[in-house]
Amino acid sequence: MVTTELLAYISREIKRGTNKDDISKSLKSNGWGDNDLKEAFALSPVPKGAPPVTPINPPAKDSPRSITGIKIIKTCFIFLFCHPEGITRRISKLV
Repeated sequence: MVTTELLAYISREIKRGTNKDDISKSLKSNGWGDNDLKEAFALSPVPKGAPPVTPINPPAKDSPRSITGIKIIKTCFIFLFCHPEGITRRISKLV
């Protein structure tokens, strides 16, 4: 006989990601019969496969955000190491 507790247990385990076979083994070891489990799984929303996965897309290589960051780093590098005033200021801070 299928009870609301049995249906609630199956639904909760499905939401946790437990597969149908593991749920059945657990319930059989606690005295539930095959007919009860078949009926309970028929009444419970059992997913047919893996849950849908939402892909996470990496940012595009030429996105404005990545280009701006590279330009800032490049400008700082050029000013500090290539521009004469940048080197003078850097040396004067060390001395």
